Amino acid sequence: MDAVFKDTRQALHVAFLILSVEPSQKNAFRLTLIQIIESLGTLNRRQAAWLEQLYGERSSTVNFGGLTSDEVRAQCAAVESAVRTKLSDREQWAIWARFGQMGEERLPDGVKRFFFLRERSEAIQNLSAWVIPGFTSISIQAMDCIVARHYMSHKRSEISFRDLAASFGASHMTYKRAYDTIKGRLHSLENEAIDSLKPYFECTGLIEEATSETT
Repeated sequence: MDAVFKDTRQALHVAFLILSVEPSQKNAFRLTLIQIIESLGTLNRRQAAWLEQLYGERSSTVNFGGLTSDEVRAQCAAVESAVRTKLSDREQWAIWARFGQMGEERLPDGVKRFFFLRERSEAIQNLSAWVIPGFTSISIQAMDCIVARHYMSHKRSEISFRDLAASFGASHMTYKRAYDTIKGRLHSLENEAIDSLKPYFECTGLIEEATSETT
């Protein structure tokens, strides 16, 4: 039988996104599921069947491959629980920094502001404290921004090195060199976390076996 997800990264992306939707918002939950599955590209048989059922769903309960919306959330909660229990602190920070969610708000002037939600923000701050030793000319606040830049998914919210120079002093090249130095460490840590989760996700049937996920 096809696994729930294609690979570990997909499982984390979908689970964290679904858990960010309030369970009481049934229609929003259904629409989120549709958007997630449509964004996955090539679907396995199980995912394609889920999508067809979601398109035809008319009741307040999502029939997600025979699962209710609460049961789908339980599957996603199992993914999140594995992150909390199967990984080291540093690996958890890497996963939360990558797959944690963004919040948004509309400012009085109509501009939309994006921000990291609490657990994602805390993960970025912890990673910042981990990588900063050796960077004597960079403040911890500036390093927070450099690490956050690595995980930014909204182009309009991207932090430029010149912005950092204007806010914290020093040359913009100081921040670029720091970013070039730490991004490899962050990338390697994230891959280690993915590799640590993969056997458990395979064993529990959440992902398909023998898929390479190193990026």
